[in-house]
This record gives sequence, structure tokens and C-alpha cells, in this order.
Amino acid sequence: MAILEGRNLTMRFGGLIALKNVTFTITSNELVALLGPNGSGKTTLFDLISGHLTPSEGTIRFQGETITGRSPHHIARLGLGRTYQIPRPFPALTVRENVAVGALFRGASHSPSRIHAQREAERFLEIVGLPDKAGALASTLSLGDLKRLELALALATRPALLLLDELAAGLPPGGREEVISLYGKLRARGLTIVAIEHDFRTLTQVADRILVLDQGSLIADGPPEVVLTSRRVAEAYLGENDT
Repeated sequence: MAILEGRNLTMRFGGLIALKNVTFTITSNELVALLGPNGSGKTTLFDLISGHLTPSEGTIRFQGETITGRSPHHIARLGLGRTYQIPRPFPALTVRENVAVGALFRGASHSPSRIHAQREAERFLEIVGLPDKAGALASTLSLGDLKRLELALALATRPALLLLDELAAGLPPGGREEVISLYGKLRARGLTIVAIEHDFRTLTQVADRILVLDQGSLIADGPPEVVLTSRRVAEAYLGENDT
């Protein structure tokens, strides 16, 4: 069943066209990799889906509801969680308090008490590998740990769909296997995931499907073994050509 649909999405910034007639469908429980060279439109697409931008043309539907032009707050309440290429935690709060904010954000019918939110925060910090830093201020964390914190905060909102923007960024060279394991944990929770990673090898090992953007256009959509052998993808993403 489709959980997210984009139809003919176009995004213009003055004379610049960042996305051109992008159409896609994300099915429940899929892990979909969103790949493409720098400037291809990946983050712009995430911004449209999460409500930070309104498309110049086209429509977006999430869980059967049209969300085109809705606020990020409204879309998050519907069950869409997101992390960012540059993490955006609450720097003056502790790691535990940041995640508790996510737990308290859930709809009124599901909002826990503050004590319960703190307990839930501990559980999500365990999942992402940050239990020993629960009492630290968010402002003191490394980039890799900030990525983990932001993921824990997103999980605390109990999303149906997660948009993950470069989860592996900031991790040490040997951290790719750790991120692959983390993707496995997220899938085990029944989440639908659309993920961007700079190192495309991280996602091709775990993705059910790959979408590839190039210069704002969707040039490939299919299983990894098909997309990664596409000549058009090689030319766009890997910089190969006929010469």
C-alpha cells in the first residue's frame, strides 16, 4: 500500500529549476535510497515532502491525505519524521531532554507524562547507541553523535515514515557497518524509510529500491541490481561517459 506519493513535482527558485516533474510512490515498509550527485535536488525533495517548501507545481499525498503546502508541524503530526544533513537539536537541553521533547510532541491522545517521556527517551537513546550521553548537553556532541540524537528524537515522535538525510555523515571511517546495522534496527520496527547517503554503498546494501535524481529529474527507479547497472545512472552519478 502506498504511504507517500509525489506527482509531477516541480520546484523553481526564480530562474533555477531545482526539480522537474518528479513522480514517485513509496510503499509501506520499504527502505528506499534517494541518490544523485551534489545539487541533483535530493534535499529539495525532502523539503517539499516535509513541508519546508511548497512545490511550484505538483501534489504530495501522505497516508492518503494531500499534504501539499501544509506546515512541517502538521505533516509531522500525521506521522512523518525527518533528520537533517546539518542536525538541528535544542542545544541548551540535554540529550535526554531533546528526545523527551519528541515523545511529548506526539498527538494529544498519545502524549505521555513528562516522566514517561523521559523513560521513552532512554529507550530510544539505547536504540541509536547514545545511552551513556543522556545527561550531556546537545551542544557538546560530535557531529556523529548529533546525527544519532536527531534520529532518536525523530523516533520518539512514533513516525510511520522517516526521511533520513545522511545518517552516516560524521561517523569515523569504520562507521558504515554500524549505520547498516542501525538501518536494520529501524526496519525491524516496521518503519518506512527514504534515505539519502553521500556514500551510496551504505544504502545499496540495505535498500529495497533506489531512486536517482540528476539535475532535478528522476532518471531511475528500481531495485539496486537494476539501477546500479544503468548506463544513465553511471554517467550522472559516477561521472562516466562514452569517451
